[in-house]
Amino acid sequence: MTSVLILYMSRGGHTARIARRLCEHINATGGRAEMMPLVEAEHEGVDWNRYDVVVLGGAFSGASTAMLLKRDHPEVSVLVVEKSKQFDAKVGEATTEMSAMFLTRRLAQWQHLELDQLPKEGLRYWFANA
Repeated sequence: MTSVLILYMSRGGHTARIARRLCEHINATGGRAEMMPLVEAEHEGVDWNRYDVVVLGGAFSGASTAMLLKRDHPEVSVLVVEKSKQFDAKVGEATTEMSAMFLTRRLAQWQHLELDQLPKEGLRYWFANA
């Protein structure tokens, strides 16, 4: 079995507990697993050729992590584990300039956002129920 590196976004909370349980299960069943916050993995220069990656949480941060890992390291097998079947529709009221730059420049989602989403220019949209 190859080594598994379990990445998670926060040190505490539900996602970290799930990461810990998954890591313990893999190690208890004869596999080899380590867990690490995503921030540490980026700063420590992880040898991505050594691991297949499991990302816990498929929302914005988890999906972005998986997308960037596959783009930068196409040879790495990435599994995204998410408990929800689908996500809530969000208006995007908290989208800031920094997150917009991340979406458009780093994730290269400009065309998708431009063609398939409503523009966010400090305006609110109100739709009547027909």
